[in-house]
Amino acid sequence: MTSNQLGWSAPNHWWSGYSLNLGAATGSRYLWRGLLRRDFTCGMVLLNQSKLAVSPIQLDKTYKLLSGKSVSSVKLGKKSALILQKACLDF
Repeated sequence: MTSNQLGWSAPNHWWSGYSLNLGAATGSRYLWRGLLRRDFTCGMVLLNQSKLAVSPIQLDKTYKLLSGKSVSSVKLGKKSALILQKACLDF
């Protein structure tokens, strides 16, 4: 199976994450509940490097997915990542 990676950034296939600004990183990546986590002024990014899905994880507050859906817990599939946004007044 091949992937058309050039199509990922074509104007009619623009991924909304490319336009997202989470603000400045507030530190380095760190291990958190079996995931890699990096915090930003306006959210966080979670990465599951494992070959196994991660059970639902309760978050410390409500965040928004790129889709705009509010979540207070997340579950990451194997080898997947998730961008979580929080309200951000200034950064």
